[in-house]
Amino acid sequence: MKFKEFKEEIKKAYAKRFPNSLCEVSIFKCLGRSLYITCRFVGDEKEAPYGIIGNDMFCVSMSINLPDNFGDDDDLPENMVLEWQSSCIKAKPEGWLAYDAEKVSYRKTTGDSKKIIKALDKYFQRLYDTTKKLVEEDRIHPNYAELVSRKVR
Repeated sequence: MKFKEFKEEIKKAYAKRFPNSLCEVSIFKCLGRSLYITCRFVGDEKEAPYGIIGNDMFCVSMSINLPDNFGDDDDLPENMVLEWQSSCIKAKPEGWLAYDAEKVSYRKTTGDSKKIIKALDKYFQRLYDTTKKLVEEDRIHPNYAELVSRKVR
């Protein structure tokens, strides 16, 4: 599978649960090649608290190392490893902290592009289910309450 098709399949899987949210899939070309995936609850910086996209309630990012000579039009390797940098949702704190974090479980996945997409599809469902659970438990931080009420049903 080509990178562009892989990118679109990941975005499509994410959009099934979060249709008006941002999923960025890009190749980082410094000190080797890596494919980075970052998922955000906001659709753009205007939706983010105080207009800062780094204030998003999702802290979800992962990467796949690629061969050094990998290009955008190349076929993806057959044996990729999906590794996680972060996987949590900012929530209403129980104590004095500004935010609490609800971890969303994930698995390091090794395989071809279809297996990675299938694993991400399952993960995006867990992310959605965890978001709904936070809504039901009234643990959505006030900074995100209005946005969540519009996007999560």
